[in-house]
Amino acid sequence: MDGRFIIVEELGKVNLLTPDGKLLKKLPIPGQAFSVTQINQNTIAVTYPYEKAIKIFNMENETVTKVITLDKHCWGLSSSDDSLVVVYCVDQSGKQIWQYKQDLSGPEGLCTDTYGNIIVADRDLIE
Repeated sequence: MDGRFIIVEELGKVNLLTPDGKLLKKLPIPGQAFSVTQINQNTIAVTYPYEKAIKIFNMENETVTKVITLDKHCWGLSSSDDSLVVVYCVDQSGKQIWQYKQDLSGPEGLCTDTYGNIIVADRDLIE
């Protein structure tokens, strides 16, 4: 929102970069992070597929404020209107709003477009 970038090294560290791409700091979030989305100016959500969890992280005070546990691996997520989208959508309290009803063999990435459509990338995943 302010031009900074948040980059996740695959199954690794979460890095905060300046608008021109220089490392500002490594965010102290433990675990094997995979993907990230920004919820608001100071809050991000990070997926941890092998923990089957999403961690909500406050960048201002550098703490994990909430852990959402899942029953499946979560590889990708997006945020829209104070809600997280992870093949199913939950609000900030964790209450499920809707769920994708089609069969997916390996949903791994998703995003929203400017019209509010949700695009899900699927791939064959062996568990």
